[in-house]
Amino acid sequence: MKKSIHSILFLALALLLCAHRSAFAGYDPLQSSLSEMDIIDVGIVTEISKVDQIRLDKDRYYTLDNVRIPIQVSKAEIAYLNEMLLGKKVAIYVNKKKKKGFTDRYGNKLAHVERDDATWVQGALVKGGFAYVSSGELNRDMVMPLYRYERVARRAKIGIWSNPLFKVRSPFEVHKDINSFQIVEGKPIERTTDRDNTIFLHFDRDHNKDFTVAIREGSRQAFDDPVNGENFKFNSLVNRVVRVRGWVDSLEGPMIEVTHPEQLEIVGTDNALDPKEIELPPDPRAVAKQENRKRRLQEKEMRRNGGVMLPGSQ
Repeated sequence: MKKSIHSILFLALALLLCAHRSAFAGYDPLQSSLSEMDIIDVGIVTEISKVDQIRLDKDRYYTLDNVRIPIQVSKAEIAYLNEMLLGKKVAIYVNKKKKKGFTDRYGNKLAHVERDDATWVQGALVKGGFAYVSSGELNRDMVMPLYRYERVARRAKIGIWSNPLFKVRSPFEVHKDINSFQIVEGKPIERTTDRDNTIFLHFDRDHNKDFTVAIREGSRQAFDDPVNGENFKFNSLVNRVVRVRGWVDSLEGPMIEVTHPEQLEIVGTDNALDPKEIELPPDPRAVAKQENRKRRLQEKEMRRNGGVMLPGSQ
């Protein structure tokens, strides 16, 4: 009898969730562990064909999802994968609940890979400093656990994180990095605006020059709560420190377009699980303002003393 009641309750809950999800057509349940994903293939690795691609026996190719391997470490990374995977048995995982996102734009099959001793390949690459975490609008599974590995490697300055090229940028310096992929973290978000069907997160008051995050109308749904049917309030991010990653464009100053929540980590919450990772350089405008004030005070002091600067006034 108890089993029967439990079955009825489970079915009712499942139907309720399905009803909620149908109202959010773009919603796909995300997976945060390999145990939640589906094994679609098992085989022996016969070749590391690219920095992010393996070949199994019988010419089956898979591309490693959610990692980006910089060219600066590509040779070391391929050597690492050869040692770790060549001739080894692996399982190939995907989230079969997704509607899209099984291939990249070149038609390569995207997957997560686990060695037969339970070594998660993407986790090992990120933890070893060979890669940083990357996600797409349709490829968001396993990103949050990968972030934890990335933070450990970054703090320890392992691999790419020992190279200044890959350091986390501040909002004040990212204007030097237009047309490149960057991770940006800094001062709290100053304010949000909504114009041209786009939400803008501003990191300073001058929206014509400051670093900005843009969320276009078509991407907002990804931030909404699919179960409770609540829209995400972007102004709740004001005064919060965030870490954002993506391609830096220029639109009235440096800008990263965000298409899905995993691009934004809220520092100091369960989303980020860590404190601020960088010390912000002084705001150049604040420094200039302070210097101007100091100079005016000195000039005023000199006029008061007949053009003589007294000791201790400088």
